[in-house]
Amino acid sequence: HEAFVAGEVHTGFLAEHFGAWRQPTGAVKLAITAVTLAQYEQQVRSAGRNGYWRNSPNAPLVYRYAEQGEVRLTPKRRPQTGYWLEMWQDVSLEVEGFAWDEARHTAVVITQKRRHTLTLVQNDGVWWVQTSTGIVQLTPEPLLPEPHPPADAGGSLKAPMPGLVLEVLVQVGEQVVEGQALLKLEAMKMEHTIRSGADGVVREIYFTAGEQVTAEAQLLRIESKSHVHDSE
Repeated sequence: HEAFVAGEVHTGFLAEHFGAWRQPTGAVKLAITAVTLAQYEQQVRSAGRNGYWRNSPNAPLVYRYAEQGEVRLTPKRRPQTGYWLEMWQDVSLEVEGFAWDEARHTAVVITQKRRHTLTLVQNDGVWWVQTSTGIVQLTPEPLLPEPHPPADAGGSLKAPMPGLVLEVLVQVGEQVVEGQALLKLEAMKMEHTIRSGADGVVREIYFTAGEQVTAEAQLLRIESKSHVHDSE
């Protein structure tokens, strides 16, 4: 800038001369394409030729991102190579070729007969993609929901199903540790042990031995060091 060259620099220089400047927007569609294919190749490399067992191998693979939503990937079979990606708002993209050097953090995407070279860096579950127009950040989301542990696995303070309280093993005010048995419940002719999901103090016991409980009934309340533990 001529003012900078002339030495006319002050604390408001950027606001005065570049007030309308915005960080360049990266090529989002291209970045998603590269990250999706990189994840697909990671799965193939780690679990064998087919990546992992699939009930419907001809169905598209689904990838989700916190910033951009869902992407469906269809790898083409030989002799026709390449990929087909369906993105948001009916946006789709055909990829004729893809190469990824994980060690050098570089990827090459060939689409519409054009070659695009990108830089891909993965850190703590987040992908950073340097495109020709800027940087794109992508956060993949897990494809499967978090498992809901059974009562015997610890952490749930609710009845897994309707049943009868057989025995309460703790008292209000008692210190408990993670995994400690708190209460025994009979349901479906089976005995279930409710265990603590964290270290803490028993603050409430809502049922006594011999009482019937309904499914998802809150059985106890435990206060941990940081927050009240009321597991769903």
